[in-house]
Amino acid sequence: MTLIRIFFCALILQSGFLSITFASQNEIDRTETNRKHKLIDGVVQRTVFLLENPREQLVEPTNSLEMGEVVSIQKQEGDWMYVASPEKAGWLKSDNVILRSRFSLTKTWAAPQHINVGDGDYEATYTFMKGGSFSLKETTLMGDNSYRLIKRKGKLFQFNNFLWAKVEGEPLDVIRIFLIGTKGKLCWKMYMDGRCSIQ
Repeated sequence: MTLIRIFFCALILQSGFLSITFASQNEIDRTETNRKHKLIDGVVQRTVFLLENPREQLVEPTNSLEMGEVVSIQKQEGDWMYVASPEKAGWLKSDNVILRSRFSLTKTWAAPQHINVGDGDYEATYTFMKGGSFSLKETTLMGDNSYRLIKRKGKLFQFNNFLWAKVEGEPLDVIRIFLIGTKGKLCWKMYMDGRCSIQ
């Protein structure tokens, strides 16, 4: 079956035509996560415990991922994904992860217009535009104990109540993830330690 698909894709490329096929979301996700030489990133959409072995269902209470964390998907087997964050790794059900490709460009934005995030060594001010773009001013502590102001621009991408402030050329990063509350309030993912709520 794989050889047939490769041959079919080769015919499409040679003919110069674009072919559109329909597949289930699970098939699309599995194809994306199994691409060789390139790991796929995703966002954890609910707090979840990681398993060492999905077949044994053994949970380590301290080995969990919080909602909004960014993970790289190492591999997928059936409905399970093996994911890794900078500090943790393990198996979880694939429906706990929003693949980067699931985020859609936001073409309209109402409120808020400005949001300040950060504390101490890092501070940032986002200015959101009505068309879904944004400008960003970041102040970061450098190695010589001086602060550097960096200006950036980007576009907003959304999946349900998750907002990704995507800077062109940057990978999916937890510092660019916001959660949208029921009243439109934005919560910076890095503040998900009790300082704000999306309920």
